[in-house]
Amino acid sequence: MRPARGQRGAVALELALTLAFLFPVMALLLFYGRLLYNYEVAQKAAHDATRYLASASRVNLGSTSAVAYELAVAQAIVQAEVSVLSPSALSVTILCDNVQCSGLDVPDTVSVGVQIRVRNTLPGYAPKLTDRVFIATQSMHYVGN
Repeated sequence: MRPARGQRGAVALELALTLAFLFPVMALLLFYGRLLYNYEVAQKAAHDATRYLASASRVNLGSTSAVAYELAVAQAIVQAEVSVLSPSALSVTILCDNVQCSGLDVPDTVSVGVQIRVRNTLPGYAPKLTDRVFIATQSMHYVGN
């Protein structure tokens, strides 16, 4: 059955108008979905590193020579978990009682902050979606043995 003379090209026109609207919407959904995924990975990395430090040995966190090892392990946990993202910038902050961990005293709380920068992978298509910086922090009471 042939379409009526006035209906030729109507489907192509509808498709063109629909796709012109759907492509930007899909770009936004993909970009913000990727942002959410990056934040979740950074939050989990901060949580795992904080959990490790919260249960680290009391002797190690109270010693100026051994605390560096515990901090390096916590930083390695964060870097290993965030490596799947290949972020353009990564910064890890580890605090004991809201100051840098020095090993002079056993802390009551430990905190790990992970800052990542997520680049816009669609700069030519969606230039107004700028790079985003996320900071994921996690704090726990120290329960070490």
